[in-house]
Amino acid sequence: MHQDIYGSAEHSNEPEIVNLRYALTPTFEKYGVDAVLTGHDHAYSRSKFLSGNQTEKTVTYTDDEFDEMLDKDIDYTGEGTLTVAPGNIKADTTDESEKTYLSYLTSVMDADRITETGEYVVDPKGILYLTASSSSGSKYYDLVSRQQSYIASRWQEDVPTYSLIDVTETTMTINTYRTDNDSAIDNTVTIVKSADRSAVDAKLAQINKELTDNTLVEKDYTTASWKALKDAMDAANRISPETEQAQINKILENLTTARNGLVKVTAQEPPKASEQPTEKTSESEKASEQPTEKTSESEKASEKSNNKSVSKVKTGDESQALLWTIVCVIGLGAAGTAVVFAGKERK
Repeated sequence: MHQDIYGSAEHSNEPEIVNLRYALTPTFEKYGVDAVLTGHDHAYSRSKFLSGNQTEKTVTYTDDEFDEMLDKDIDYTGEGTLTVAPGNIKADTTDESEKTYLSYLTSVMDADRITETGEYVVDPKGILYLTASSSSGSKYYDLVSRQQSYIASRWQEDVPTYSLIDVTETTMTINTYRTDNDSAIDNTVTIVKSADRSAVDAKLAQINKELTDNTLVEKDYTTASWKALKDAMDAANRISPETEQAQINKILENLTTARNGLVKVTAQEPPKASEQPTEKTSESEKASEQPTEKTSESEKASEKSNNKSVSKVKTGDESQALLWTIVCVIGLGAAGTAVVFAGKERK
């Protein structure tokens, strides 16, 4: 809209403008307006977030009374150019008309309507009012000498300005620059309108209750399906005010699918009887692997018997033992040959 109902230059305190403010803001608030962009005053200003709780109000101070005092208040005869009005009427004045004027200015500061003061606000209760300066440089107005309580930032250097407004599904970001060098004249302002995540919160609450009362126990489900549930829950917990509705809907879908897709661990069937080694068999195998002391004694007796057989061979008793192979090597020194005689086993 054109008139800056919450501006900070010469027009901002005019009773006509102030009454327009109080007539329009209840409608803006009723329909959930987040930001109002205005002009008219040829000086940049940004309000804090404001709400009048849809209450209408009217000021009785007249435009004629105001104009007379304003002219006195901002009159300047010095040299050079001002960007902020001088404020000639002092707070300690004894003039009744001037006192009434100052009292009026205080009454329209609207300090009681401020809801938020930051530059990054999530789901604000109030409305942001931004007044653009001149974009062409054709005309500028001075800022009023008494900055209103509702003003968060204002700027006037008699240089044209422009604002860039970026809008997504959940955010509105405003940056304002001067045209001569493109430098920012105000901090970035971001309004976040968080998407509806109530369904995700309800599903998370349901699953957390199941975890708390042990309806869901990790050991009862396969590793893969349990991990899928935990990952889906982590994604749900990471939802931020900037998360868009489409993303939230997908997170809800994944969370529901993961919960419904939990796979129970299947109990393993016991091996068949024929495949189960019995204790007797096991002991038998152990026995076969470990020689007993009796077996060891038998082996010793056999070894002793063999020794006796060898002895009998040496005494010539061929009927009770085998004749061991005798190898004789006769060296013929002159010929350098070796002759080997191998005896055969006698039967």
